Amino acid sequence: KLGRTGREVPSDEKLSGVSLGTPEVQIQPGGTVFAKSRLSYPNDKDESESATRPAQVKGMPVSGRQWKLDCKRSSSMRVANKLIRKSWDEKMKERARDKQIKAKQDALVQARIDEKREKKRLAEERQKRKEENRLKGAVVQSISTMKVKKMSRKQLRMIRKMDTSNEGKVFDLKPIEKTKGLKGKVKI
Repeated sequence: KLGRTGREVPSDEKLSGVSLGTPEVQIQPGGTVFAKSRLSYPNDKDESESATRPAQVKGMPVSGRQWKLDCKRSSSMRVANKLIRKSWDEKMKERARDKQIKAKQDALVQARIDEKREKKRLAEERQKRKEENRLKGAVVQSISTMKVKKMSRKQLRMIRKMDTSNEGKVFDLKPIEKTKGLKGKVKI
């Protein structure tokens, strides 16, 4: 008769591939058949002890559903692997490599920023030279202060002060305006 758990085999039944008379199979006093484990575990310290450890032979399930697998706990299913850890030297090498990469990236970014600044500076210089050249080529006419004082505001907006004696450099580009505080007179 099978036990309540369905894991015991009656002593009169033959095991598949193993006869009951062999030394690997033992019949216990309760009628339970045990087989010695043939597996060797690499972590065992005493191989002879693991070879003599008896393992229970499993029989037919009580429910009769032999296609069902035995329930195993997830803890017993797990295989304990050695954790993959890097040595101190490897960590330091990786850190140094990352530092070099970061330094190179920073240098490239800084080079691009400097290049943009240089382009901007050159564009500003070019614009300044262009304006100076335009003013050098402009028609210059000297106007007496009396005429300037009589001009309307609209006419004064067209007038610029320039120094023509020294290479035509512009020293004041703002248009001349009449201020209200001087009673409509121009301050030159």
